[in-house]
Amino acid sequence: MTATTQRTFRRLAGPLLLGVVLGAVAAAVLGRVLDEAVRERTRQDLAAMLERVEAEFGHDFPLGPGAHERVRLAAKQTGARVTLIDAKGTVLSDSQVDAIKLPTLENHLSRPEVVAARASRTGFAERRSASVVEPLLYVARRVGPPDDPLGYIRIAVPESKLDAGEAPFRTALTRISLATGVLLALVVFLIRRRHAIELDR
Repeated sequence: MTATTQRTFRRLAGPLLLGVVLGAVAAAVLGRVLDEAVRERTRQDLAAMLERVEAEFGHDFPLGPGAHERVRLAAKQTGARVTLIDAKGTVLSDSQVDAIKLPTLENHLSRPEVVAARASRTGFAERRSASVVEPLLYVARRVGPPDDPLGYIRIAVPESKLDAGEAPFRTALTRISLATGVLLALVVFLIRRRHAIELDR
């Protein structure tokens, strides 16, 4: 390796490292923006989905015999976990919990999404489910007036499902950010090299 080549590599190493670092920082920042955008879009989609579920159950809430089968069917159609909760917080049906185990579930009246739904009709929350032991994004909707609700309809989707949906966008975003950083490094290197040549002349 000649002395000229060594100088070229040394001059390139600094801008290249800086470009990679800036690209990684940009990817991290844009990744957070992507997360917020995906979460907001998901909330809107879930709220719209919940309206359709309410149209199915709301007119005769709470449901009588056969409620569990109808809830499981709704879950299959929407691809989300569906839960019916009465006005006192008792879980009447849950698409991922056997009917025989429903009496063992905790009261849901204090769940954040249910509290928010009582106040403003629709409420959101993200947390690990105690019954299925998995991080979920919840959205609940109040059935009836706020001062005397009939109960709540709630749907939830696994956060892993959301992460899988945004993974291709995150990968592309990271590649673009790193490529932009490397390109910026090359531009800086060429500018510095041109200045060095002019100074030598």
